Amino acid sequence: MAKGDAISKVSAENVNVPGYKTAVDRVKYEAIKKATPKALPKKPPGLTQQEIPTDVLSFLPQKVFPGVEKVGWRKDRSARP
Repeated sequence: MAKGDAISKVSAENVNVPGYKTAVDRVKYEAIKKATPKALPKKPPGLTQQEIPTDVLSFLPQKVFPGVEKVGWRKDRSARP
C-alpha cells in the first residue's frame, strides 16, 4: 500500500456487547473470517476462545499477517483486523 492510500474498513459488531460496533481493517477482517472455520475441529469438543487465536494462524495469509504469532481483537494492535 502506497503512502497516503486509505485502508478500507468494515464495521464489526461485538456479540458480547449488543449494539457496540467498531471499524476494523477489511482485508484483515476478511482473512480471519475465512480462516477461523478452517481452524475449527470437525468433531467436538471444538476449541476454546483462548485456543482460536493461535490455532487460526496456519490458515492466515502471510501477506496480510507477516510474522504474526497470535491474532486477537485486543491483544496486539499490529495483528488487529
